[in-house]
Amino acid sequence: MSEMRCPRCGNVVPPMTDRCPMCGTPLSNGVLPQLQFVDAVKMVFQKYADFSGRSRRSEFWWFYLFGLIVGVAINIISLVSGTLGYILAGLYWVATIVPNLAVSVRRLHDIGKSGFNLLWMLLPIVGVILLIVWWVKDSDPRPNEYGSSPKYMM
Repeated sequence: MSEMRCPRCGNVVPPMTDRCPMCGTPLSNGVLPQLQFVDAVKMVFQKYADFSGRSRRSEFWWFYLFGLIVGVAINIISLVSGTLGYILAGLYWVATIVPNLAVSVRRLHDIGKSGFNLLWMLLPIVGVILLIVWWVKDSDPRPNEYGSSPKYMM
């Protein structure tokens, strides 16, 4: 686990401290609360084609779950009414391909990786496993070339 720093003075703050020992700034352990399902899905759609910046794990994985739920619902509709299901699947895919790519790239940015690393997906099995490992990795608490951390207050 990486060390936490005071947002005001930048000094290292011991774990479980509610104030910076150097400058007295009140702290909330530096970690913002996890995004909830609806908030995360709204955030991804609000940043529809925004490939810049960073996305938290919770934002990425809640949106992934949203896609999984919608996909299951569309498959059930396909079983009942084949043509309607295929039309809905096509519309859903067209509507969400850009935000899926954007949140995936922003998630890679959050751990300091370039969005071009998404091309590892083209490498069967190994590429997918590598991307999953990166997507599961915790946010880098320090600002990087893609911006400040959306999870840690700095």
